[in-house]
Amino acid sequence: MDVDQRLDIRSSSSSSSRSSGSSATSDNDSDIEFTVDQDDASKRSAALDPLAWAPVLVAVVAIPTDVITVLWGCQHPHIDCNIGYPTLGVAARHRPQLYVYLVGTVVASVLFLATAALFAWFLHLSLPPTHRWLAISVLLGGALTAILLVVAAIHDTRGHPAGLSLASATSFLTTWVTLLRMQHARRTAFLLLRTKDATERHHRIRGIAIGEYAIVLGAIASVAYVVTALVTSSSAWWTKLLGPAAYEGLVVASWSALVASFATEIGRLSRLVEQHDLEALSRQK
Repeated sequence: MDVDQRLDIRSSSSSSSRSSGSSATSDNDSDIEFTVDQDDASKRSAALDPLAWAPVLVAVVAIPTDVITVLWGCQHPHIDCNIGYPTLGVAARHRPQLYVYLVGTVVASVLFLATAALFAWFLHLSLPPTHRWLAISVLLGGALTAILLVVAAIHDTRGHPAGLSLASATSFLTTWVTLLRMQHARRTAFLLLRTKDATERHHRIRGIAIGEYAIVLGAIASVAYVVTALVTSSSAWWTKLLGPAAYEGLVVASWSALVASFATEIGRLSRLVEQHDLEALSRQK
C-alpha cells in the first residue's frame, strides 16, 4: 500500500507540474501576442497615408518658386540686386522668371486646394454635427484662396499693375484667414476627438505645435514686410538682406510649414474613412 501511495503522489505531482507549466506557457504566449499587437498598432498609427504628401508638396513647390523667381529676377537689367532683392511682384513682371512664378503658383494653388479639401473631409468625419460648419468654412476658404492666387499669377502685371496689387493684397489676407481657420479647426478636432493611441496623439500635438510656431513666425514676418515696404530710402545697410523680399520669403516659408504640418491629420484620413464605414455597416446590421 505504501508503494501505491507513493506512485499516486508522484503521478499527481507530475501532472500538476505539467498543468502549471502549460498554464505558464500559455500566459507567456498571450503576453507575447499582446506585445506584438501593441507593436503592430503603434506601427500602423505611426505610418502616414500617401495622401499626406499633398500638404508637403505645397511647401516643396512654393518655397523654390519664391527663391528662383527672386534670384532669377536679379539677372534682369531693370533690377539691381546690389541695392536690394526684388519682391515676387517686381521680379514676376519680367520674363523668363514670370513663367516660373506662373507655373509654381498655379501648381501650389491646386495642391493647397487639395489639402483644404482633404482636411475638410477629415473634419467632417472627426467633428460632431454641431461643429461640422468648420469643415465647410475650411473648404470655402481654401477654394477662394486658390482662386485668388491663380488670378494674381495670371494677371497682366505690366498692363494693370494696380490690379496686381489689389489681387496680391486680397490673396494675402485670404490666405491668412484660411490658415488661421484651419489651425483653429484642427485644435478643436483634437480636443473633441481624444484618441487613445499615444503615438497618434503625440504626432498630432507635434503638428499643432509646428502650426503655432509657423503662425507666430509668419505674423512677425508680415509686420516686418509691411514696415520695410513703407521705407522709401534704399541707402540703409539692411535694405538688401533685411528688405521686403527677405520678409516676404519668410512669410512664404512660414505658410508652407503650416500647410505641411497638416500631414499629421490628412495622413490618417484613410483609416478614419475605413472606421467610419465599419461603424455605418454595424449600425445597418
